[in-house]
Amino acid sequence: MATVLESVGKRTLNDLDYVGSLNIQLWATLRAMRTALPFVGNRYRWQATVRQMLQIGVDALPMVSLMAICTRSADVPVPRLRLRSEL
Repeated sequence: MATVLESVGKRTLNDLDYVGSLNIQLWATLRAMRTALPFVGNRYRWQATVRQMLQIGVDALPMVSLMAICTRSADVPVPRLRLRSEL
């Protein structure tokens, strides 16, 4: 019975730790965005921020897809060819 409670407790603590780290990351992002927001910071900096977000995210989708396809094809085993000198 104690092992069941221990495993449930460990799982709960791990999940709470994960949620806490996500919360810390969210607030760090929001604090960093404060300088880029158009009504607090520079308007042109906000436009550059959105442009960079698009370039990294949506506009990079074809390249990311191509890399994923190439990476997956590299996992396929290729038969080794024998050279005449090895025969």
